[in-house]
Amino acid sequence: MSLSPDQLARFLDVGYLTIPLELPESVHDDVFASAQAAYAAPGEGEGFEARIGRIADGGLLASCPALHQLLEAPALDGALASVLGERYYRHNHAFVHRASRVDQDYHKDSHLPWSMRGAVRSHRPQWVMTFYYPQETTVELGATRVLPGTQYWNVDHEIEGFEQGEDRLGLSDPALQDEAPEAADARLAARPGELDPSIASVPLEVPKGSLLLVNFDLFHRGARRLISGDRFMVKFWYCRMLEPRSAGAIPVNSEDARRLPAIGAVASWLTGQPRVRTNPPDEDSEAGRVASAYAAHDPVRICQDLLSECEAVRRPAMYGATTLGEDALELALEATSATHWGVRKSGAFVLGELAIDTAAARDALARLTSSDARADVRSTATVALGRIGRAGIATGDLAALERFVDLIAPLTDSSREPDVPKRPLPGNPVRQNAALALLSLATEALEAGVDGGRLAPLAALARAMAGRETDRYARATAEELIRRIGISAG
Repeated sequence: MSLSPDQLARFLDVGYLTIPLELPESVHDDVFASAQAAYAAPGEGEGFEARIGRIADGGLLASCPALHQLLEAPALDGALASVLGERYYRHNHAFVHRASRVDQDYHKDSHLPWSMRGAVRSHRPQWVMTFYYPQETTVELGATRVLPGTQYWNVDHEIEGFEQGEDRLGLSDPALQDEAPEAADARLAARPGELDPSIASVPLEVPKGSLLLVNFDLFHRGARRLISGDRFMVKFWYCRMLEPRSAGAIPVNSEDARRLPAIGAVASWLTGQPRVRTNPPDEDSEAGRVASAYAAHDPVRICQDLLSECEAVRRPAMYGATTLGEDALELALEATSATHWGVRKSGAFVLGELAIDTAAARDALARLTSSDARADVRSTATVALGRIGRAGIATGDLAALERFVDLIAPLTDSSREPDVPKRPLPGNPVRQNAALALLSLATEALEAGVDGGRLAPLAALARAMAGRETDRYARATAEELIRRIGISAG
């Protein structure tokens, strides 16, 4: 049930792929009916937590038990393993969306649930989403719209007042529901061109029971319903836990030549095969700058741009630097000491993508996690520690387990990283990412055959986290860590 090389190539190019399912039609009917019941008029005075207790996270599976058959489908498992590797983790966040009479704007989902920023977007498949439609979906019913291939391109978000939220086109514009329908339609029609003139919006008109694998960073939006009737879309998140294993080559091709350098770099990382190099067009646009940075025609320019306080200049350089190996290490370390928080965050991200375990890299990231004033910098550094440690274990340095657990464990302490105020649910991005990093380290260690004795301190930490954690997502990850270590010990 694994994806073919051509399917993987298609996914790396446009950012989504239909996964054929072999489920009885009754499963889709049951999910649809359960979703309708979950969205039934709430009780008077019902709060946010009670509402999402029916339509999100673990409560969604309780409301729609037929979804378990979807989650256990071999075709889904094979597709996820092809993109994320074996032992991937289904994140505790899930949601069933119902199309309304109001359009969403184009956005990339926030790094963590409920519009919480938590890291830098990696072009490598570290996270994916699935979109499942239990009914036939048409434009009239509010088909989801996607901007194919936009997982490699983005807009600025380092803007005062937008410390939380998704990356969104038209970030500073008025909400669509505050405008007349004709004005909102005109704005939405022009939106893709604001990112790139060549992009065309695609409605996901799909048959009943369709499942799509979607790049986590693809621009998409929910469209408004034009007719009566319900349209549901069930979304799940999944995370990579293991480093890629060597595999056969993935064809590098694209509907847009400007994506080829990025696709070549990602395919090389996934397979261990030499990178297919291409010559991008010389173009002063987000797409052109990303392509040029990946092509690495001018490594000196990449190094200069990574230190820029201009986000649009720094962002492509950040991705290009991930392909330079040890040549980018000193530059990334320098960036972690910059006065501009965005440069520090970018430096931490590059260190994590390079995954070169040095004392200097560990010290720089530990400094950021312990003392940086910005939560998203601390959170990005936490992710980087997990990725460096995971890569070390995967290449045979089993002592990396203890080294990196010691660095990450303090970040799970809520007295050090308290819940973020004024949030719909208690939570903290550093604690969420610390839990995910520990789960990844443990999973890679289990894959390497590390014995239970060495994992016992980590299991004890996970039990303590599960018992005290107020962040439901960090707690769920800790519980998964306990389960994985327990299965191994058993």
